[in-house]
Amino acid sequence: MTRSRAAGSPAGSSASQLERLLGNALVEQQTFDCKQGFLKLDSSREFDAESFSKICRTITAMANMGSNVTGYVAIGIADNARDAKRVETLDSVSSVLCREFHVVGIERESVL
Repeated sequence: MTRSRAAGSPAGSSASQLERLLGNALVEQQTFDCKQGFLKLDSSREFDAESFSKICRTITAMANMGSNVTGYVAIGIADNARDAKRVETLDSVSSVLCREFHVVGIERESVL
């Protein structure tokens, strides 16, 4: 999350929205899920079809909660400290701790 941009800029607005979502996620667990990314957390760094299927099932489950429920799947946030450390080691990035969540980003996957 970038704080160097102006608060009124789209990126600053997105960062604030993400911070709000993460804060709410601590209590609204059924409507929020996070995934570190789309690549396997091993040295192959291949597309993780199993993880992608889980993401699709999660989105489907959220959609089935009804039209008045909004759910979020945040990509680029590790589920736990172990996965965040693995991302840091594999991709030479630093995670950012935000409201007990480990933000690792997804730009790192676009260059692999």
